[in-house]
Amino acid sequence: MSELTLPQPLTPQHWLTFWAPLGTSMPSGHWPQVSRLVSDSRRIQPGDAFLGLSGVSQNGTDFFDQAVTAGAVLLVSEGHCWQVSQYQGVLHLQLPLLSQRLGDWLAQLTGLASSDLNITAVTGTNGKSSVALYLAQAWQALGYNARVIGTLGRGRPDQLEPTTHTTPDLLTLHRWLAQWLAEGVTHVVMEASSHALDQGRLNGLPVRCGVLTQLSRDHLDYHGSMAAYGEAKARLFLRPELEAAVINQSDRFGQSLMDRLSPSVQRLCYATEHDEPVSVPTDPVDLSIDEAHFHDGGIRAVVRYGQGPTAETGLLEAPLIGAFNLANLLAVLGVLLSEGLALSQALLAMSQLSPVTGRMQRLTRSGAPTVVVDYAHTPDALANALAAVRLHCLGRVWCVFGCGGDRDTGKRAEMGRMAMQYADQVIVTDDNPRTEDPKVIREMILAACLAETDTTDHNTGTMAHRSPGYDQALCHAAALCDEVAPREAALAHVLQQAGPEDWVLVAGKGHEDYQEIRGVRHHFSDIEQIQRLLAGEVHS
Repeated sequence: MSELTLPQPLTPQHWLTFWAPLGTSMPSGHWPQVSRLVSDSRRIQPGDAFLGLSGVSQNGTDFFDQAVTAGAVLLVSEGHCWQVSQYQGVLHLQLPLLSQRLGDWLAQLTGLASSDLNITAVTGTNGKSSVALYLAQAWQALGYNARVIGTLGRGRPDQLEPTTHTTPDLLTLHRWLAQWLAEGVTHVVMEASSHALDQGRLNGLPVRCGVLTQLSRDHLDYHGSMAAYGEAKARLFLRPELEAAVINQSDRFGQSLMDRLSPSVQRLCYATEHDEPVSVPTDPVDLSIDEAHFHDGGIRAVVRYGQGPTAETGLLEAPLIGAFNLANLLAVLGVLLSEGLALSQALLAMSQLSPVTGRMQRLTRSGAPTVVVDYAHTPDALANALAAVRLHCLGRVWCVFGCGGDRDTGKRAEMGRMAMQYADQVIVTDDNPRTEDPKVIREMILAACLAETDTTDHNTGTMAHRSPGYDQALCHAAALCDEVAPREAALAHVLQQAGPEDWVLVAGKGHEDYQEIRGVRHHFSDIEQIQRLLAGEVHS
């Protein structure tokens, strides 16, 4: 809901002191005192102020009529300068730089600007949800009152409420934070999507620490280029109030970002040889892995903090699957250490972490293949997830996936190639086709899968061409590809075909409990469907 109820009604002085030029006199006539700011005209109630903000495809001023009809008593929009006028008998304020400065104003009104609320924002193509939730869990384990905001939901890390966006709109974000501040919350961890950073949804928030997990292809339908995508991510680390930055130095973008940080920002970089895309750090890292072991119960690794004779080591244990989760864990550890915690204290808190729903979530039944449900919906994430499964699997690795409609079409072929290179058996099915024809999406993926099959050297059983970052020990050459739709049929098919020592990665939807087809969301959960299949409640 794009609305914010303020602790006290807004007087003319609230507007004048922040928005108007110094010395501006109080306008004559009636000035309504409002307590509720709303940016969605459908949510307007009598007595509200409507903020006509500009969006990606719409201008909020186009909805002034609707807002007036619903009872708005004050209309606000962006203008070149401070200006007061009337629109259909309703006071209309035009404010300079509204989209840029609104967050700062809201933070003053709600008390966030002067609070001690500890906010960490996590950005990156992959790993945001896991890092955010693990960090919130760690703060809770250390005795703090923590909340999280992201794709998986918002609230206490063990009592999440659903969210519609990874990072909500500005008013909603300030409403949640103000509410939590009043409830005594001390720490908030939030995902910062590239869309949110580009659109200024974090403006005004006192972000103490920024985290970069990594950068790889995604959202080019919105940003247009990887350069623009990276620049949106970089905005998190150029904020003037930022005190600390935790950055993945195994990522090329992370390396370039280090040079752009303000000298006043505490920097803590981490690296692990298991990261993708593989890139050797150019500078010494603060956090690294000496050795790691992957077993049925999860990960056991020796962590090194610092360099040279003063470096410390400690044991990191977590019930998580896959080498790439080491990078996620190091990111969490980096934030804790940036707060001044001892390595032993931070590792003890992290030993209490719980797996994230729909993120490398393992589902098992005796005599059946092991199924792993993951949100991987980018080429890099899919390759990492399959490589993680390979580390634990004694049999064949299966991959069931599709691609979302109305999104970056270029990554469909790349995901098909990754699936063929990292899995033994590939089943292409539907994801969230949205308004697109699902068969057309599948055909685009299958074309790449078949092209990848054609690059196999059938005399040697090896791939004739390798993608960057290809690991021969983790990839199998002659993956077989099949098309099964709809998604529930694909899940039933794979559980019927896979053997008890096989592992099946079901990728793309993770925690989601819906499937969007022709613009309509229908209830569908990979986790629920697989659990029913494993229990024999539905026939495979």
